[in-house]
Amino acid sequence: IDEVELSSSDNSMKIRVQRDSPSPLGRGEIDVVGGHDDRSESSASSRGDVNLDGVGSTEPTQLFLFIEREAWGDAVTRSEQHSDEAGLWVIRKDFNGECWLRQLPLHAASMRCPPFELVSSLLKSFPTGARMKDHRDRLPLHWACENGASTKVIEALVNSFPSSIQATDNDGANRC
Repeated sequence: IDEVELSSSDNSMKIRVQRDSPSPLGRGEIDVVGGHDDRSESSASSRGDVNLDGVGSTEPTQLFLFIEREAWGDAVTRSEQHSDEAGLWVIRKDFNGECWLRQLPLHAASMRCPPFELVSSLLKSFPTGARMKDHRDRLPLHWACENGASTKVIEALVNSFPSSIQATDNDGANRC
């Protein structure tokens, strides 16, 4: 485990990164990296660069796991009680170290037709999540539109980041 302490005039953070650990999915490494920042889009790219704001871990958060399992009630409760998890990136890499997934809980939820209550809770916990692009340069709105999310969910995402309706992904497509 590598541990790095970073500091600047306005904050200090400690990052723990474990390298070459096998994924529970058998596809490589999993890192969770904090994404709380004030930028309109993440600086991480599909090449595997990561935004190292916050504290990292080698396991996905409980919130992310609830979302992956579509345990919506548990995810809403977790988001409300552990709001910091809404701003943590989950990063999965293959055995060559290439990033094949980099998402916030809002991205993961948006691709699974989530209930409005969860999206509302995630946006309340981490409002800039609606502005952050994932490993495919997609915003949560792109995933929500592509996967048939409810009108209330789409409206919440658009209201949180109105410019998202004009944004494109790494294929140059606007998914809305």
